Amino acid sequence: MRVIVTGAAGGIGRHILNYFGKDFKIVGFDTVQGPEMEHVEWVIGDILDVDRLTQAARGCDAMIHLAGIPIYNPDRDLDIGRVNIYGMQCAVEAAARAGVKRFAYASSICATSFIFWQERRTPKYFPVDEEYFDMPDDIYGLSKFFNERIAWAYQRRYGIETVGLRMATVWLPDHEPTDQLLRDLLKPEHDDNLKFRDLRWQYLDVRDAAQAFYLAVTHPKAVGIFNVGAADSPGGDWRLWVQELYPDVPVLRQPGEYLADLTLPLWSIRKLSQEAGYQPKHSWQEYPVFVEELEKYKERVGAK
Repeated sequence: MRVIVTGAAGGIGRHILNYFGKDFKIVGFDTVQGPEMEHVEWVIGDILDVDRLTQAARGCDAMIHLAGIPIYNPDRDLDIGRVNIYGMQCAVEAAARAGVKRFAYASSICATSFIFWQERRTPKYFPVDEEYFDMPDDIYGLSKFFNERIAWAYQRRYGIETVGLRMATVWLPDHEPTDQLLRDLLKPEHDDNLKFRDLRWQYLDVRDAAQAFYLAVTHPKAVGIFNVGAADSPGGDWRLWVQELYPDVPVLRQPGEYLADLTLPLWSIRKLSQEAGYQPKHSWQEYPVFVEELEKYKERVGAK
């Protein structure tokens, strides 16, 4: 199977290249060249260069689209709109022109408005599934929202199978920026910081993200929008985050199941697990910085 990966030199992209292995032929498309690997052919190009991307995608069975600005920055609103929204259209347009049959792309928890709220909102319910909708008010979340609509339109018009993976916040092992985030995440000074509050109750190990993208291009049923996250809640008990952060959430769906298993994730992965066999293998317990900071947090808020 031949797969083209945009943004392949980035953190998620490199883990995907490793996960797919030598049974695949990978075209890595990025503005810089990533690591030399036997099964990877690198093409240097800009995601907005649709002609170069189309040429690179010819002969590929699938495209994984990761290229983009990965986080909200209010000083880069126009850049995010240009790269994330127009870049998405360039990618799926190139896939259509090149005859690529399946197109998998990185959506985000932010497509449903979480993380970068301007003012605090109460989630409508937990666990958050693919039916959940609330309009983002930041350009990064909006870019992911529009990406999903662009994919839907191209699927309807050109028959491309599109797979949008709404990823929870991605953690990378042995990665200093991730460790720094986890050092800051549970500090008292961030208790009223909207961004940090919503980073506390959900996560995704990058190696499990790679598994999800593998399923997105290989599994016959993996078409549509899917949440992707860990198999558990950070810290191992979802009640901590509901009680401390969102005690006024009006509805807990699936109460019997969630009361029977307190480790279940508040960012639901049920759909991808049932339809495509997604099974996360990595946990917050593999991140010593988070384990240490969590104990301090639980002691501070009086949690068991």
